Amino acid sequence: MKLIHCLVAILFITNSFAQTPDYMIQGSHFEQKICNIHKHLHSDELLAEPVSKNYDVKKYQIFLDWYNALNSPEKPTKTYSGINSISLTIQEETDRLLFDAQSTLIIDSVFVDNIKWTDFQKMPELLSVNFSSPLSPEADINVKIYFTFSSEQAKGFYLFNKPASVSYNYNPEVIAYTMSEPDDARYWVPCSDLPSDKAIVEISGKVPTGFEFISNGLLQSTENGDKYTIFNWKSAHPMATYLMVANASKYIKLTQSYPLKNQSGNIEIQHYVWAQDTVSNGVLDANRTFANFPEMMSFFELNFGDYPFEKYAHICVAPFSFGGMEHQTATSVHRNWLTGNVSHGIAHELAHHWLGDLITCNSWQDIWINEGGATWSEALFLSSWDPSYYEGVLRNYANRYFMDNEVTTAIRQMNTYEIFGSQYTLAYYKSGWFYHMMSEMVGKDNFLAALRGILDRYKYQSVSTDMFKEALKDLIPNPPIDWDTFFYQWLDMPGHPIYKIGYKTEEYSTDSLKVFVSIDQQQINKFAPEFYKMPIRFKLTDGSDNIIFISNQFINDKQHQLFDFITPKGFNFVEIDPMSVLHKSIGGTYSLVESKDDIIDSKIFPNVLKNGEYATLLYHLPAGSFHSVKLYDLNGNYIRTIFEGTISSSDNELRFLSEQLSTGAYFVKILSANFSDTKAIYIVE
Repeated sequence: MKLIHCLVAILFITNSFAQTPDYMIQGSHFEQKICNIHKHLHSDELLAEPVSKNYDVKKYQIFLDWYNALNSPEKPTKTYSGINSISLTIQEETDRLLFDAQSTLIIDSVFVDNIKWTDFQKMPELLSVNFSSPLSPEADINVKIYFTFSSEQAKGFYLFNKPASVSYNYNPEVIAYTMSEPDDARYWVPCSDLPSDKAIVEISGKVPTGFEFISNGLLQSTENGDKYTIFNWKSAHPMATYLMVANASKYIKLTQSYPLKNQSGNIEIQHYVWAQDTVSNGVLDANRTFANFPEMMSFFELNFGDYPFEKYAHICVAPFSFGGMEHQTATSVHRNWLTGNVSHGIAHELAHHWLGDLITCNSWQDIWINEGGATWSEALFLSSWDPSYYEGVLRNYANRYFMDNEVTTAIRQMNTYEIFGSQYTLAYYKSGWFYHMMSEMVGKDNFLAALRGILDRYKYQSVSTDMFKEALKDLIPNPPIDWDTFFYQWLDMPGHPIYKIGYKTEEYSTDSLKVFVSIDQQQINKFAPEFYKMPIRFKLTDGSDNIIFISNQFINDKQHQLFDFITPKGFNFVEIDPMSVLHKSIGGTYSLVESKDDIIDSKIFPNVLKNGEYATLLYHLPAGSFHSVKLYDLNGNYIRTIFEGTISSSDNELRFLSEQLSTGAYFVKILSANFSDTKAIYIVE
């Protein structure tokens, strides 16, 4: 699902960033769109924890009679009748079946295997169908529920009359639609409203003649009656209840044909819009907005694998509290998207059909799989237009995450009802960066190949974080940072690393320097890890944002750590590459200085020795200083680390073995956060 936010105050990419797509530039047409509300629940609307079900739904066959509702949209109480025939398999012995059914639903009657059932109880949030004898595991049962929806509250089911004056943020015709994420399906139809319980869905709708009724899957048939039409839709693949959709208005249908890359035949791409929104070069122009959609489909097939469903549709809706919603095969999009400049939003919803629909979060604690994947996919797609867009988009997301004060909550600890509200920066931007950092760590091509493997392994299933992680362990078994650590520190812990870095240089050649960089992680968030183990790179610039050098990847696996590398001359600023890890830096950078006052009587004896003999290094540092002692050859090439850690006293004696060294001169480098010194040794025959 794509949120719409008030962008003027938060999109502030500067010229120092990579090239930024037009839609992200301040003052662009995109920013002039309305600021839609997030999805918030009042405290009295919060539901209890999800009720554990002892069955697995195989199929929903839903009938919705919207004829009277659409003929009388001005009535404050919205009412319609419906039927849901639920085919399920018992998983555990039980004497009752519980279905999610909110107070908006009145249960008229229940049939079990075509027998009228009287032993049922409607509770405020549940329907209990009771049995005198326990149902056995693996038994197949059909429960048909006749119900009436009645509510003045706009929740789950939305019905809007045609307003007297219409702008592109509102509806030019009467419209009715459902919107269920995260768990509002229970407001418009009795069901098992859990993302873990996927089922085949058939939805039929009765609407006045002249209306279109659109739902998931393919249209199987229509039935025309006196002043009404019934549309019958059927999905080919199972889906979670929050991905079900029904939508009705006086639409016209635009179509495109897309030839599938590795499958025979074409699929039809459908765009349901209002007729006045197809005027060429108008403010709203559906043809212009969706013109490049086949290109987008081709991009995601190339990167994620074959498109996994039988059709793709856009259904324009307004009023709508979101930008878009990835209902399986039938994406709902806000009407104001037809003003254009929303390729990122369209890409987000399309990417969800792999990351969200083909595989679906097993619980709302796993929502990062969906929203993080689709958010990262926006940057991925836009980079196909201009590679520099990738960095511009990701750094914009980082800024929006850092502007949020919600830093004490971990991604997997989010409140279900604030995923799309106060905690959206975690669900979208931090989670999107999680995908990016996985890709950075193992390489983009390797990560995309693994992602395709995960999508194939778990296709049409609900996937937990542990399932996703275990698949990565199989597909990329030896990452620089083990997957357990990587997942734990980014998904189960709040916050992000905060670095303080310092550096010093030494002449290496006429046109290059050896740079020594000290890293100190200084977490201010008591809930965050003490330090993050992460692959990092260093970026060196000349002070005018011209990049002089970007280092290779280093592994930062200690709270205090020292690194060195060779770089061209001409830089005057060193930082951790902002694209290598989601982080903050404090205090800028500072120079390390060589100080004879603080390193006193540093000496090695003997300094001439044979290979395999021991040498002793004496040096003085303030007690408690974290430092390293490293060995380099005459050309400045790193040989090995002799010591790295913290000392408890100020006077130190370090004995080390000069093994596996050929004859010649070597240097022993002592480096701490503020002091450095170098001593020579010579290996002889």
